[in-house]
Amino acid sequence: MNKWEEAALVAAMGNKVNVPVLSFAAPAITSPILQHRGFVLDELLKLQLTTQSRVVLQSSIPMVSHLFREAKKVGPVGRESAWIISESVASVLDSVNNFVISSMEGALGIKTYYSNSGNSYKDFYGQFTKIFETKYPEEHNHEPGIYALRAYDSIMTISQAIERTISNSISQKMILENILLSNFSSLSGQIHFEAGKLLQTPILRIVNVVKKGYEELDFWTPESGFSKTVEMKSCTEKIVGRTSFQKFVKVDYSENLDNSKFDGWCIEVFNEVRKILPYSLPYKFMYLNGSYEDLVDGVYYKTFDAVVGDLTILANRTKYVEFTQPYAESGLSMVVPIEPGSAWMFFKPLTWKMWLMTGVVLIYTMLIVWFLEHQYSPEFNGPLKNQIGTTLWFTFSTQFFAHTERVYSNLTRVVVVVWLFVVLILTSSYTANLSSILTEKLNLTNIIHVTNKLYAYEEHFRNKSIATAFFELPYEKIFINKYCKGFTTFTQTNRFGGFGFVFPKSSPIKKDFSEAILKLSKDGSLTRLEKKWLIPSSVCSTDKTYNTTDPLSIQSFWGLFLISVATSTICLLLSHYNKIYF
Repeated sequence: MNKWEEAALVAAMGNKVNVPVLSFAAPAITSPILQHRGFVLDELLKLQLTTQSRVVLQSSIPMVSHLFREAKKVGPVGRESAWIISESVASVLDSVNNFVISSMEGALGIKTYYSNSGNSYKDFYGQFTKIFETKYPEEHNHEPGIYALRAYDSIMTISQAIERTISNSISQKMILENILLSNFSSLSGQIHFEAGKLLQTPILRIVNVVKKGYEELDFWTPESGFSKTVEMKSCTEKIVGRTSFQKFVKVDYSENLDNSKFDGWCIEVFNEVRKILPYSLPYKFMYLNGSYEDLVDGVYYKTFDAVVGDLTILANRTKYVEFTQPYAESGLSMVVPIEPGSAWMFFKPLTWKMWLMTGVVLIYTMLIVWFLEHQYSPEFNGPLKNQIGTTLWFTFSTQFFAHTERVYSNLTRVVVVVWLFVVLILTSSYTANLSSILTEKLNLTNIIHVTNKLYAYEEHFRNKSIATAFFELPYEKIFINKYCKGFTTFTQTNRFGGFGFVFPKSSPIKKDFSEAILKLSKDGSLTRLEKKWLIPSSVCSTDKTYNTTDPLSIQSFWGLFLISVATSTICLLLSHYNKIYF
């Protein structure tokens, strides 16, 4: 522990579990004897009084080296004792000489892992060792170590922040703001800040000091715990994976990231545009761990020359950067699961007033048909119950165009024709509304944010944590392409500006890109690429698109009912008139 307060807290915990604790932090009142290393020997002798010792060390390399030398003299190294050195000590094992390491034989420790296979590390390693050997020829170990990498990355971060400064006058506040906007892959990891703090996914390596070196054992990460190998892809997904779906931008992290490791719909559109440009455009892709607004800021602050990705054209973004012509349309779309309704779902397409009015008009029409036909047609004659049954069956069967009774009166034919028109409109509207309700059972009382991963939405639907999902149109196409059998979409209601590439204000390249995109749209290349990456497969139906609707009410059909009732009434009056005067 570096501070006395920390040492006191850990010592209190050590007393409870009988674990000896050594600390080289200065106490509240420093006694003269504590300033001398004879003190270390006295404490080591006390450890021999315990049958088993577990010692955790966190101190400077010189003090740790002295401690181990003294410990080997008196004995509490090896046997039943375990010495654990902290990350601050283990991470500098590359920088200490062999004599110091040999005195620490048997100790376990954790050190920060960093990749030494990239070209950027190899370039740095060559320069570092050359300068170090020149300045310190007496040193045998000249490995950079994590602290050398972090020092180099710190200088790079500050240097880039100064270069992004637009005005001639540089202030501390301006440099700090530019530092916090940094987002690049460095030697020690990804340099990215959120809320003023550096975000890095730690990868630790368990090491065991043996002879004049150390042996690297298991890896440890917060996500997967201990493992024999480090899954670099799973770790870098957090660094890069801010694109909503990999269909748009896909990055292969298996080796060094060159331009060939980037793929996806947006990347292919970019490559097609480059082919049309009247000049050669050299480029290099770089990934970004950040939000879409961070991408816009990166171009605005000149961290990047342009942005290639699934970036929507919005009014507030055009204040800071310029967009090309959209290469894809964008709108808000709603995705819901296809589920069977309840046992009484068939009542829901119409309101209860609508059901009641339909029944009333049906009975009224039935009475008019009976009155007009029972004098002429033998099928509508006979006992009263037979007349009522026949009339009811005739009127009801007309809803399915299944009536077989002959109609004799021309006035009855007029009534029936109007009624059949009403039936046609009602059944068509009922069918469409029922289809919509069977796929839409929404309760938008709780809105949650779902992580931008394709499988995450399906999991939330499965465990009932969401009832619907709102996508921009291109994302919806990808989701339905994968889960077309279980979900359907509703018509998008809001239109956005589409997807476009981002350039700085007044960029001359932006105009050339826009012209190239228009040419690709005209010759069908954009449609071909969209079919390749976004359009659902042949086993999926793309026609299942519905409009959100409420149950049908009288307000939408009162005119239709009025025509039917008025026609029936007029025919009844004409029939009565004919009887009187003819």
